[in-house]
Amino acid sequence: EFFNAQAEAQVALFDSRIVQSVEGGVKGFMGRLGFTVNGFYTKLKNIVGQGHIIDPVTGASAWEITSSPDNRSFGGEVEAVFAPLEGLQLLGGVTLTAAALETDTLNNGAAIPSKVIAGVPPVIGNLALIYSPRRVAGLQFKADWHTVGARYTEDPLRRVSFTKIPSYNYFNFGAG
Repeated sequence: EFFNAQAEAQVALFDSRIVQSVEGGVKGFMGRLGFTVNGFYTKLKNIVGQGHIIDPVTGASAWEITSSPDNRSFGGEVEAVFAPLEGLQLLGGVTLTAAALETDTLNNGAAIPSKVIAGVPPVIGNLALIYSPRRVAGLQFKADWHTVGARYTEDPLRRVSFTKIPSYNYFNFGAG
């Protein structure tokens, strides 16, 4: 965080971030099915950082130390594992998140056009299949699919183009 601080006053801006978080859920098993369902709420305070900023009017770039209104995030997660046959497991999970600035306005009262925090996808999911044949000790085959939802690229305080990284999927296959 001190990469480009050039004066003691800039360093003094950096105070400890405060994280207030609560999470609760349920875990259980029913026969060959195991599952977890939970919800969470997190608030992040004292957000001071720095980064590469591009002026939307002039295109000039600079490193700036910035402070942000408090952030909040809430959501839920569901995870499950199912073993339909001996040596075969199906695992899956999905996380839904809503992450935004805590306030709708800046200190000067100006409205923030979109409070959604940059870089936080609203949906992340995965599904995996693992097969371990009993007859060959230690052999395992794996396949998994992951999906990540679209998310903003710009800080909500400087968002002008509302550019998003599109959602994407990827797969992994392996044997060991």
